[in-house]
Amino acid sequence: MKRTLVAMVTLVGALTAWTTTSAQAPELTIIVSQGAVSGVRDLATSYEKATGRKVVVDFGGPVPANQKIQNDAPGDLIVDFIPAFDNLIKNAKVIGPVVEFARAGNGVAVKAGAPKPDISTVEGFKQAMLNAKSIGHSNGGTGPYNTRLFQRLGIYDQIKDKVHIVMGKLVAQAVADGDVEIGIQQTNVIQPVAGTTYLGPLPAELIEYGHFGVAVRNVSKNEAAARDLIKFMTSPEAAPLLRKSTMEPSLAVVAAVAPPQQASGGRGAAPANPPKNLKLLAANTDIRFVMQGFNEALGVQCTYCHVQGNFAADTNPKKEIARKMIGMVRLVDTSFPSSAGVFPDGYHEVDCSTCHRGNVKPETVASRKFYNRGNSLGDPPPAQRPGVSLKLLPPDTHVHGADSLMGEFRDALSVDCNYCHGGGKPQEWDLNPRKDIARKMILLVRQINEQFPGTGVFPVGEQKVTCWTCHRGDTHPVSLSNKRYDPPAAK
Repeated sequence: MKRTLVAMVTLVGALTAWTTTSAQAPELTIIVSQGAVSGVRDLATSYEKATGRKVVVDFGGPVPANQKIQNDAPGDLIVDFIPAFDNLIKNAKVIGPVVEFARAGNGVAVKAGAPKPDISTVEGFKQAMLNAKSIGHSNGGTGPYNTRLFQRLGIYDQIKDKVHIVMGKLVAQAVADGDVEIGIQQTNVIQPVAGTTYLGPLPAELIEYGHFGVAVRNVSKNEAAARDLIKFMTSPEAAPLLRKSTMEPSLAVVAAVAPPQQASGGRGAAPANPPKNLKLLAANTDIRFVMQGFNEALGVQCTYCHVQGNFAADTNPKKEIARKMIGMVRLVDTSFPSSAGVFPDGYHEVDCSTCHRGNVKPETVASRKFYNRGNSLGDPPPAQRPGVSLKLLPPDTHVHGADSLMGEFRDALSVDCNYCHGGGKPQEWDLNPRKDIARKMILLVRQINEQFPGTGVFPVGEQKVTCWTCHRGDTHPVSLSNKRYDPPAAK
C-alpha cells in the first residue's frame, strides 16, 4: 500500500539538535539481534558524531547475546524483536519501558547470474514461488511469517515440500552456496551478500512487518545517557537513517516527521500559555479544541492520558499510546486523497472518533445483522460455496452463506452483495469498481491490525479493527470532519 510522508527532515540540520558531550562522556553498549543490527549501526554512528559519546554495537562474538544478558554482563541497552522482551521484563533484565523504534519486512534474493523473476506484484511473487525448485527462509525473526504468507496465497500445499529452513547461515548465503534457488529474509539482512542478486521487497500488499524495540538493561550504569540514545533512536532524524539500511521507522517516528501546521478553522491562534512537551502536534495547535475532540472520541477526560496538575509530564503510559494513535491516523490518512492537512489539522476521512465512537475500546463485531428485502420476507441466506477470484483472501475463506465473511461486510456497511459485485455478471467478475475499493480496504484493515502485536492477518485470527469498527452500518465512516452537530446553544 502506498505510503506518503508529508515531509522529510534533512539529516544534517536535524542532528544539530543533539548537544555534543564532553570527551569524558560514558561509553554506551547495545546488545543487538541480527534483525536490527544494520539499522542500529547507522543510528549509533550518527549519534556518536552528534554527541561525541561512543556507542558500542555488541553483535556476534564468542559469547552469545542471551548468555551475556542472563549473566548480567556489563552493558546499557538491548535491541530485539518486541515479543522477545516479554521474558526479559519477566526476569527483570530490562528497565521499562520498551520503546518501539523500527520495523522491517521480508525481501527476496536469487543467485547471481540466475534468472530474475518479477516479484513486484502479488501474482508475480506467487508465480516465482510456484516456479522455484527450492525456497529457503529462516525459522527466526520474520521467517515464520512466510508460512502464513504461503497459506494466505493458497500455495502452501503446492510448495511445502520444497521449502527449506536455513540454519547456521544467512538465507542469502544459502542462496549463494546453491543450497536453495530462491531465498526470503528480512530486507536489511538478505542484502548485500556476495554471490546473490537482491530482487526487492515483497509487494506492499504481502508485507508483514517485524517490530523492533529498545530498552535499558538492568545492569546499566549510564541510564540517563542510555535514555538519551533511545530518544535519538525514536526521533525524526532517525527515520532516514533506518531507511538507509532498508528498515522502516516505527509509526511514532513517521508521525514526528510531519511538519508543523498553521492553526485553522477560525478558532483563534495558539493559547496565551503555549502547551509544553508537544512531540507530534505543532506548537501553534489549537490544543483545547483538539483535546476536546479526543475526549469526545474516546468518552474520557483529560486525565485519562495526562497527569493532573502537570499535563506536560510523560509518566502516564496512555499518553505514549495516544501519540502512537496519532501516528497511525496520519499513516491511514494517506490512503484517502480527499484528506487535507496533517492530522489533527485540516479535513480527514478517518480520525479517532471513526473507530472509538465515544468508547475507549473500539467495537469489532456488528451489533445488528443486515437483512435485505428478500431476507425480511423469509428468504434464507445464500448457500455456502467456494470463493472464486479471491485475490487477497485465503482460499478456504468462508465467503458465502450464514456467518460468512461477505455477511460481515454486509452487516458492516448495510449493503447487499451487488453494492460491490453487480453489473449483471457472476460475482467473481471485477466489473464493479467498488470491488477493487473493497480489496484496498481489506489491505487497510490489515495495515492497521499489523500495529497491534498478536493479531492475525485479516480475516484470520484475532483482530483489533474490522470493517464494522469504522463503518457501523454506513458506507461512509464518520469522522469529526464530516459528522453532523447540533447548532450552538443560545447565549
